Amino acid sequence: MRLEQFQYLIAVANSKSISVAAENLYISQPALSRAIKSLEEELNVALLFRTADGVRLTEVSKTLLPYMQEILDKTHSLVTKAE
Repeated sequence: MRLEQFQYLIAVANSKSISVAAENLYISQPALSRAIKSLEEELNVALLFRTADGVRLTEVSKTLLPYMQEILDKTHSLVTKAE
């Protein structure tokens, strides 16, 4: 599990689109999809429903997102304090 995977899932959640999130993150859509798929496999849960209109969060990902955001925020604070 990598912090960037958390960032990626949050970006997808905010944009409701893997393509838009990939563009905003300056990475390719396939790379973003692979990172999310890898996180899903590692956690052994589906995080996204892929639909014709984009993507939707699963109930599990809705539960996990605040924890992921908290981890990212604390990591940022740790880096800031170390400077």
